Amino acid sequence: MKLSDIMESHGWVQCKMEKDYNKLKVYQKDNLLLGVQKIGNVFRLDIQQVLNFGEFMIPGDKMLDKQIVPREALEPTLNDLLPQLV
Repeated sequence: MKLSDIMESHGWVQCKMEKDYNKLKVYQKDNLLLGVQKIGNVFRLDIQQVLNFGEFMIPGDKMLDKQIVPREALEPTLNDLLPQLV
């Protein structure tokens, strides 16, 4: 299954970014940002809480930092992790 389909099935929306940041995709749900970056045959996952003040976003606590996941484990990892982030 494609990454965008996995994220969408859990209610996450891909953020539109003006610039390509080295195979980084950022998804948002409520006050959380999840970054997924492909690095060779592995993926790096980062989850950051954010505080929204109108059009401004202020970073909060990091919930997951530089977690490396093999490509074949990405889908099961996201399917286990994402429901817990509600």
